[in-house]
Amino acid sequence: MEQFAIVPGGDPVGRYFGTTVSPGQITPMVQWGTSYAISTEVVQLRYDGKARAAGNIYSGLRIINVCFWYSRGGTNVSSEKCSSARLSGTTWSAGPEVTHSVWDSLNPGAEQTVFNIRTTRIDPGVT
Repeated sequence: MEQFAIVPGGDPVGRYFGTTVSPGQITPMVQWGTSYAISTEVVQLRYDGKARAAGNIYSGLRIINVCFWYSRGGTNVSSEKCSSARLSGTTWSAGPEVTHSVWDSLNPGAEQTVFNIRTTRIDPGVT
């Protein structure tokens, strides 16, 4: 799991899990795209999150599930939203982009909002 503290008025937070190829590894003939989970602040009032599991290979493992949720002060303030890549026969395809928005706290003394990411990764040879 990864966590990103959101700074009011700051840049988007999260991670892109782009396809990586090790030296000597055969590049896939099909490009799955990039898996990601990103949160963007809207006018210091709302956070818009989005995620997609592309089934691509990142750091030697295939990303088949990407989930995100928001928390504040150690308590979840949103439900978990997940995208899952799909296996059809022997071919992986990207899952749909999932989105979710949460309102920021209007309390100036509130704990910092955190963007949480969880991924599921498997051996790229699994079909």
